[in-house]
Amino acid sequence: MIQVHAQPPAGFLSIDCGYTDSAGYDDKNTMLPYVSDKGYIKGGKTFSILSQYMKEAANKQEETLRSFPDGQRNCYTLPTNRSKKYLIRATFTYGNYDGRNSSESGSPFLFGLHIGINFWTMVNLTKLPSSNTIWKELIMVAPGNSVSVCLINNELGTPFISTLDLRPLQDTMYPFVNVSVAVSYFSRQRYGQVNDVITRYPEDVYDRFWEGAFHTRSYPWINLNTTQEVKRLPGDEKFMVPNTILQKASTINITFSWLNITVRGANNLLGLGDLELLPVFHFAEIASNTTRLFDIYSDSEELFANFSPSPFQVDSMYQNGRFLPGVSSTFTLRKQPTSQPPLINAFEVYSLVRIATASDDGKSKEHDDYDMYEEDTPLHTDTRRFTYTELKTITNNFQSIIGKGGFGMVYHGILDNGEEVAVKVLRETSITLSKDFLPEVQILSKVQHKNLVTFLGYCHNKKCLALVYDFMARGNLQEVLRGGQEYSLSWEERLHIALDAAQGLEYLHESCTPPIVHRDVKTANILLDKNLVAMISDFGLSRSYTPAHTHISTVAAGTVGYLDPEYHATFHLTVKADVYSFGIVLLEIITGQPSVLVDSEPVHLPNWVRQKIAEGSIHDAVDSRLRHQYDATSIQSVIDLAMSCVENTSTDRPSMTDIVIKLKECLPAGTGEMQLVSRSYKQKEAMDADIARQFQLLISGVSIESIEGNSSGTTELRYPSGSQAAAHRPSLHVRRLHRQPWCFLSPQPGIPSSGYVCRRRGELPAEQARVADSKQTPSQPPPLRSYRRLAR
Repeated sequence: MIQVHAQPPAGFLSIDCGYTDSAGYDDKNTMLPYVSDKGYIKGGKTFSILSQYMKEAANKQEETLRSFPDGQRNCYTLPTNRSKKYLIRATFTYGNYDGRNSSESGSPFLFGLHIGINFWTMVNLTKLPSSNTIWKELIMVAPGNSVSVCLINNELGTPFISTLDLRPLQDTMYPFVNVSVAVSYFSRQRYGQVNDVITRYPEDVYDRFWEGAFHTRSYPWINLNTTQEVKRLPGDEKFMVPNTILQKASTINITFSWLNITVRGANNLLGLGDLELLPVFHFAEIASNTTRLFDIYSDSEELFANFSPSPFQVDSMYQNGRFLPGVSSTFTLRKQPTSQPPLINAFEVYSLVRIATASDDGKSKEHDDYDMYEEDTPLHTDTRRFTYTELKTITNNFQSIIGKGGFGMVYHGILDNGEEVAVKVLRETSITLSKDFLPEVQILSKVQHKNLVTFLGYCHNKKCLALVYDFMARGNLQEVLRGGQEYSLSWEERLHIALDAAQGLEYLHESCTPPIVHRDVKTANILLDKNLVAMISDFGLSRSYTPAHTHISTVAAGTVGYLDPEYHATFHLTVKADVYSFGIVLLEIITGQPSVLVDSEPVHLPNWVRQKIAEGSIHDAVDSRLRHQYDATSIQSVIDLAMSCVENTSTDRPSMTDIVIKLKECLPAGTGEMQLVSRSYKQKEAMDADIARQFQLLISGVSIESIEGNSSGTTELRYPSGSQAAAHRPSLHVRRLHRQPWCFLSPQPGIPSSGYVCRRRGELPAEQARVADSKQTPSQPPPLRSYRRLAR
């Protein structure tokens, strides 16, 4: 039987970049016609991927590409209809076309992608296999009769492109997209038992790419399917999800109360905190005679309450025009006590892309009045309110970008009196609400401390949301510790920075009424002035609670690697959540390592430090840039303090006042007391056994016990009988020699203990690494691959 494909909808344009035959061809999988890019671009050079990658190419259009070694900006011009809504997709298959192995060399290989004059995204191929294909999608409203897709050379690799697709959408689709707001593809998943890696045209008549959701075998997934039609409400044409996708769904075992969905960008250069995300959930009840009732959360808040999917009818849930901060990368569906577990059919996530309009370059006659927005709550009387025009003058029309914050870009500015300032800006465009903006203004306006960033004013109107504060000449602590600056901090300077940050947090916890919990303490939020005085910044996630309550209940928010596990599990927020995050900061200050180390497998920094201690190589955990010039006793004390901060149980952690006292004790009385620790290479192998044992006791109340006759080279760390630590920690198996250990969370049905376990990689399959029992949050699936092959 010959399958006959219908003609593609009018307006489809499929360009094979670098293909030279003007006759074009029909794609063998989709039967969509592809044409050469000759008529759409000037400049560039055509190439084919190397022959060894040809057989791995999923589609013919992956075999050729156009590269742009010359010029900083090269643009394709695509024909459009003004005010029509489109999906634009670009794909990139490197295939080592230039013989330089650029993607696998380890050096940065990335370039920019713009839509007209507007930044769209970064194409990051660093450390990707040469055979792989990545894609970028944008949904936008065409500003005129053509649109430009531009590749930008950032001097970090030669830009190239494999294909460029233009797909018209119905004007009713993706209603949050308009002339000034576009959205970039972040994730689009279908659930249930799916055979194809990618579902696209003709199953989706708009040729969207739907990825089959990754199902780890350790997660208790149950797949559902039906042959019955899933209907839409009359007039509901917002997303037009294909019926074949809605006829499948996934749920979980009835013993579990919630389902987690974690999304990660495909090899995204920007951190999640730099993105603003909009999730869209698609639900349809396809099990007969079943009723479900559940709540939907993001990392930072409840999105929808008491939702019940309609039988064989799609419900698409989203918050119109409301984008979440990038920390909201995990979404939780939590059932009501008497309900069946939640289900999901499909899921989309988009990141915000702002499109410049005529009003952005001064052509708008709209007045910049103060009353364009009304504050939800009164602000501090001394807080200055800037107009948008004033901010343009201060920043020289937003010319100098000095960083990216949770709200967007941060610009350098100069006030009339010559004072340097930093201006953190989130443009509202059509977004009608920024939930975190006014809380940050409220907190900044009422707190004053030498170790909190000095708040100078704000702007709040339809054109702009902005915070104005003192310029911090040395940037943030994360940049300094990671070697982003030539200057390397000494141990004494690091201690002073830690003390400054601790004093800022102590003020929030102890001197503010009610106490303020920061909720996002991390090295990126500790800023340094020209004298290396540290100040806490970015109060966008802060919460206050009254002394009459020991905690407040809120959905967990923060940054991965710094988030208090107890807070994440219980949603009970106390000041000890900040203490946990500060403990991670202390470990970063000591080691110079990030909060999560990514080598062959991700390892949380506290576990990495425990591993070094277990191996008797404490000094190997200390930042090599210190060149062994530090007070060994001081290092011991600060490691002890840091590890006490990251105790799993919040009651076992010190207060910020205790931390301040301890850090002051660790400061050297004078430079003459600085003890230089310089070990020769031969002395590097291990510490004295007694010192190693002391460190074990210091950090966790653990005694170390070698297992005689064990050829595996494994050491088991056991907690003393009756110790407080033994009550809530499991044994920790650590590989002492050869390969690094695979560390994983141990809670699972039938295993009473919980916590991190480190074993040799071969001892357990990786998919068993994260399993939760019915009393705990089901584990998240492993990180999504940063690239996937396109469907054959």
